Amino acid sequence: MSVTREPNGAPEPATAEKRTTTRDRPFEPVDYGLYALTVIAWSASWFAIELQVGSGVSNEVNLVWRFAIATLLMFAWAGFSGGRLRFPITDHLRFAVLGILIFSSNFLFFYYGAGYLVSGLLSVVFSLASVINMLLGALVIGERPAPRILAGGVIGFAGIALMFFPKLPRTGFQAGRWWAFCCASVAR
Repeated sequence: MSVTREPNGAPEPATAEKRTTTRDRPFEPVDYGLYALTVIAWSASWFAIELQVGSGVSNEVNLVWRFAIATLLMFAWAGFSGGRLRFPITDHLRFAVLGILIFSSNFLFFYYGAGYLVSGLLSVVFSLASVINMLLGALVIGERPAPRILAGGVIGFAGIALMFFPKLPRTGFQAGRWWAFCCASVAR
């Protein structure tokens, strides 16, 4: 299919039909609000982990309560917004596997890591998720990252390493901290 250019330089399909995606429109106030809500929710999430770990309640019980509350909120949101709640059994099985691998075990490893490292460092490790996902995509499904994405991942990883490198000689990395770092890395 041949591609022509629009006046703004963006490629335009030569066919009469034109698809519109979210990238074709500028951000609206609701988009900024949703972004701000995401930043606030994730920030509060790290604070919640800090409060829950070492509270005298096991990490597993803390996670059950955390995800029970999240489940109620999601069902309320789905009911309020008219979202679909019925899915085929095969989809429910996929949801269960995703829940176990991405949420339950992921958060459990982070809770274990939070017993040894401050939540700020864990959140920085969490930010490496995009780099790790890029590597997993290459290893598991053979998706080669574009050179600019690979370069961005390397620069991001190097930046995080440089941020913490000066602190290592002063604080050291006892066995517990290595365990925590490994738990957080596996969770990502």
